[in-house]
Amino acid sequence: MVNKKNITLFFAYFFIIILLIGCLFPVIWLFLQSLKIPLDTVAIPPKFIFKPTFRNYIDVFSRTGLAKSFLNSFLIAVGSVSIALLVGAPAAYSFARYKFKGKENIAFMILTTKMMPYIVVVIPFVQIFARLKLVDTYISLILCHTLLHFALVVWMLRAFFQNIPRSIEDAALIDGCSRIGVLFKITLPIIMPGLIATSILSFIFSWNELMFGYALTSSNIRTIPVRFATEFIGYLEINWGSVSAAGILAIIIPIVLILSIEKYLVKGFTFGVLDEK
Repeated sequence: MVNKKNITLFFAYFFIIILLIGCLFPVIWLFLQSLKIPLDTVAIPPKFIFKPTFRNYIDVFSRTGLAKSFLNSFLIAVGSVSIALLVGAPAAYSFARYKFKGKENIAFMILTTKMMPYIVVVIPFVQIFARLKLVDTYISLILCHTLLHFALVVWMLRAFFQNIPRSIEDAALIDGCSRIGVLFKITLPIIMPGLIATSILSFIFSWNELMFGYALTSSNIRTIPVRFATEFIGYLEINWGSVSAAGILAIIIPIVLILSIEKYLVKGFTFGVLDEK
């Protein structure tokens, strides 16, 4: 007799495998396209068996300014995430621990900045930074990306702070620790996995951001998405092989970063789950 539990487990694993294939297929297809000659990239029906070539990767690496674009994206992502955490962590702690008039309204207003379409604010930002002569600089993109991360940082860290028992902080306060000392010496170290998970998500959003980079940069500060969106797409055709190779190169750094701190990322996303049970 077949056990119902085994049947449920079988369908659960089957569903997970199908979902995983669906999620990974675009990346697999991108990698296959990066190894094809131009005729194979547009072949109908698509070719899954072909003679691989590395000419597309050679084409990407032969273009000048690629290393600088990687550096630009990395510096902007790190700078914006650092500022968002520096400002957002105390704000999230205030929302989690203090009661003040209009707290929920302010928190929701911060959340709406994440809901807002970027096109709504990109034109005012271009005009503001143009008047300040900050277009095509690190400062303009870092500030814009900080705005993108702030709501995510506040709402994620607020949930992590709320999962910490107040008794831990009260004990530190009784022992003579200040409120700021409690935050930096007790609370933040406890939610370190949550901080890392929030930082990684914010980094990926910044690394992939195109609209602000396209509107606020020209030649000096070109991020990876901007370079790949403009350099391999022509007026009459798209170099699918080279743009696919560029896409594979662009996702290497986020993947390596996620894999290197995977255990902290898992802890961050599951923080407080066991306690709630």
